[in-house]
Amino acid sequence: MEDLKFQKIAKILRIDQKRFKSLIEILNSIAKRDLIEEIYEEKEKVIRDIFLKIFNWYPKSVASEVFNVLFQKIRLDNFFFEQFFSRPKLSSKNDLDNILSFLKTRISYEGFFLKWEKGIEFLRKYPPKNLISFLGAKNIDELIEKEKIEYLLSALRFSESTEWLNKSFEEFSRNLTYEDFEKRKIELICLEPKYKEIAKKFCEHKLHNVSHLKEYGVIFVIPTDLELEGLLFRLLILVFHYSFEIKFYSSIFEKYAKKEDFFRVINWCIKGEVLEEVNQNSILVVQRYLYKDDEWDSRLFLPRVNSEAYHYSSSLKALADFSKEIGHNIDFWKDIDWVGDLFLDENGIEVLISFNLVDVIMNLVEQSRTMKKVIYHQQEAMWNKLFEKTLGQKFSRIFEEFLVQGCVSYDDLLRF
Repeated sequence: MEDLKFQKIAKILRIDQKRFKSLIEILNSIAKRDLIEEIYEEKEKVIRDIFLKIFNWYPKSVASEVFNVLFQKIRLDNFFFEQFFSRPKLSSKNDLDNILSFLKTRISYEGFFLKWEKGIEFLRKYPPKNLISFLGAKNIDELIEKEKIEYLLSALRFSESTEWLNKSFEEFSRNLTYEDFEKRKIELICLEPKYKEIAKKFCEHKLHNVSHLKEYGVIFVIPTDLELEGLLFRLLILVFHYSFEIKFYSSIFEKYAKKEDFFRVINWCIKGEVLEEVNQNSILVVQRYLYKDDEWDSRLFLPRVNSEAYHYSSSLKALADFSKEIGHNIDFWKDIDWVGDLFLDENGIEVLISFNLVDVIMNLVEQSRTMKKVIYHQQEAMWNKLFEKTLGQKFSRIFEEFLVQGCVSYDDLLRF
């Protein structure tokens, strides 16, 4: 393990070198090889191959040139999808419905989800005042009569506060049992355009117009008037991502629904809880992107794995397979979600550039509105890569067995 390589990986991951060194010594002993050397050289090869083999060019220093090359690749891929789907307008519910109908032929599985009757019961027990007011209804019964239940439950994500949602669901879930769930297929829906205005702040925070309901098995899209580059490509990867995430949580709900701690487990998952700290002998098992809420969250400087990044890796491979079926190859993106490197900008300042598809798309989409670059998907994927290199095919067990605990000890890893 050469010091310069070690220091560079530590810098990309934003972790204290002393703590990182202790971690790597443990992981090297489990893997029985030098993981930093392996990851560093693989990263270098990937970047070299991207520019030399595909673009016949290798950037020497200027970060803006690297961004431009990655953006151009996104533009080409997005152009193909736009042509395939007949240049859809993402403000049109009809066009979005057509896209989702096509995706349903590729994303169709049964999960373990709350019954719709429980959703109606929830709304009646906890009437969402903002949503009732926004839709001009007299009461919740009028809303339930006029609107599809899946629309209303989806709209709660952006019409009511996070505090209201968490508190209401926590109270409601105290009496949930196995019988309150059923096996049914995942749903892909597009909300009515009338929801656009009330969803505006929600979309700005998430940086996109697609979200999901883990407990009900719903992926929903909000029509958007924005006409920015890469929007369709971004929509596709998000739909595939949420399909894997919903399937994962469905298996957890079914596994724990008959156990005494189901109330704790379902709330842990729905809220996306993360432990505040762990001891020196454990790593965090994170189930959301902490950076999105606070880039200086202290947990971002600790060793960890991330289930969202894990689902994104799976979705990239699925989207690549889907793309081949419809005549386009995006294999370029499917195995580089963890790759990032430091380049110099025009002022000689080091800039971390992510090669992660989601980061690149979001940077392209948002470049006209902000100069700040999205990099957190790559960083979480690189943490996953480190532990995947350590554990091989057993890596997924961390999420399957320890996500609801929030951490995994080094002793547990050794027992894998």
